[in-house]
Amino acid sequence: MANTKALEIARELETDFGGALQSVVLFGSVARGEAINGASNLNLLVLLQDVKTGMLGKAVPHAARWRDAGAVPLLLEASEWQRAADVFAIELADMHDAHEVLAGEDPIADHHVDRRALRLQAERELRGKILQLRLGLLAAAGAPDRIGALLVAALPSFATYLRTALRLAERTVPPHMDQVLSAGARLVGAEPAGLLAAHAARTDNKPLRVRLDDAVVETYHTAAERTAAYVDAFKE
Repeated sequence: MANTKALEIARELETDFGGALQSVVLFGSVARGEAINGASNLNLLVLLQDVKTGMLGKAVPHAARWRDAGAVPLLLEASEWQRAADVFAIELADMHDAHEVLAGEDPIADHHVDRRALRLQAERELRGKILQLRLGLLAAAGAPDRIGALLVAALPSFATYLRTALRLAERTVPPHMDQVLSAGARLVGAEPAGLLAAHAARTDNKPLRVRLDDAVVETYHTAAERTAAYVDAFKE
């Protein structure tokens, strides 16, 4: 059964946009049944007949509440989704694994995941995420609590890219994040200890305090680098 907050948002969107709303789809960790209260985002694909700023104004009264609920809507025109599904190949692959239609039609079934697009999106985004991680580590150096918080916050993104690596290799993608981290790290030739330490802290809602020269940080960063190298070098 769909997340209560997701259903509330879908009902509000139906009220706000009426017939202009084509679909609301829940995907990501909540759809997979592994969301962590207070930590996981609420990922929604929202398709409208058209997206104009005046129309968006209808949803403004709800926007703050959606943000507080951790809702991250992927808001697109229906025709835009038809043209740009290859741009969102990672998200589409996640939706194929687990999604729930909360309103309107199912826009997923007719879309094939393009493996080339999947690799290109992961390659492009991974380099940016690794750069952000390095800059964040520099900024947080000397503050073990800030370093740990950075690793925990970045973990869902790197888990997503490890899922992508597994899909590219045509391996089975495990249903739970810790399993993805372990299987993905093995695939790319990395040690999963740092990733798993961040996952344990995230799951237990406990602070992770590590220094810049800690093995947790080194193995985490190395796993991210090797994921990027694997995706970069991947050949069909």
